[in-house]
Amino acid sequence: MQYTKKQYEKAKLVSLVEYLKSRGHEFKKEGYRYRHTVHDSLIISEDSKWFWNSRGIFGTNAISYLHQAEGMSIPEAVLELNKETHAAIQPCEKAEPRQKDSRSFVLPKSADDFRRAFTYLNITRGIDQEIICSLMQAKKIYESLPYHNIVFLGFDETGAPRHAAVCGTYTKGSQRSFKGELPGSDKTCGFHMPGASKTVYVFESPIDAMSHATLLKQAGEDWALDHRLSLCCTWDGALSRFLKHHDIEKIMFCLDNDAAGNTASDKYTCKYFDMGFDVERIKPILKDFNEDLVKRQTLEKGIES
Repeated sequence: MQYTKKQYEKAKLVSLVEYLKSRGHEFKKEGYRYRHTVHDSLIISEDSKWFWNSRGIFGTNAISYLHQAEGMSIPEAVLELNKETHAAIQPCEKAEPRQKDSRSFVLPKSADDFRRAFTYLNITRGIDQEIICSLMQAKKIYESLPYHNIVFLGFDETGAPRHAAVCGTYTKGSQRSFKGELPGSDKTCGFHMPGASKTVYVFESPIDAMSHATLLKQAGEDWALDHRLSLCCTWDGALSRFLKHHDIEKIMFCLDNDAAGNTASDKYTCKYFDMGFDVERIKPILKDFNEDLVKRQTLEKGIES
């Protein structure tokens, strides 16, 4: 199977978003990027650069996507993208978000100590020591081997781990660390910081949930009073499952202050209000609550110096 240089250059210019749309995929526009409506960790920019967080793969054009994500050889991908029949392909029906990856769920081994994870969460992300330690002692967070990533666990009703969000501890300059989730994770089992009240705060990421708790503690409030739940996306599957097993009256949506987070918050505020819950939206000042926390601590250090 061979291709010409002209065919290769043509394939490089194919819009990955438009190609996938022609095959039935759907996307949400977020500024200059597109987020897949089913696989919400798949992000594609307008110039066809893409990354798929949960799978740990990325590329710069449609060729690399077909090669890495769909297993085509480079020649197969080039020739596929040179076809003129893509637009004629009938789109499939809209799929519901997948609750669980079909691959087996296997947790990575735990490190002997969690020093690197603790340092990253406390120093880099500004999260309170007590909050970090309480979650580590509850075995909701641990440091994995061999890469020393932080693993945030979500459990089912029997206490078995069913979801694992992963965050790297290595950063370079202003670049944020790697984020993703383990294959086989069940997205209906969200990361949960338990509380005693009938209120649940809902976040996109575990770090935002921990950051919000830190901000409350710094304000002199009881950070452990209310429940906190991380969806690990903007889909409400984890919240829906959580509400079936907890006595909750009030839902506080604390999703990111961006296009996806604001759209989801508006949607879910109406949805859960209609279901009889007392619902509010708390919007971070910056993009998310960890950015708010880090910014506040940076300003306080500047004042002290």
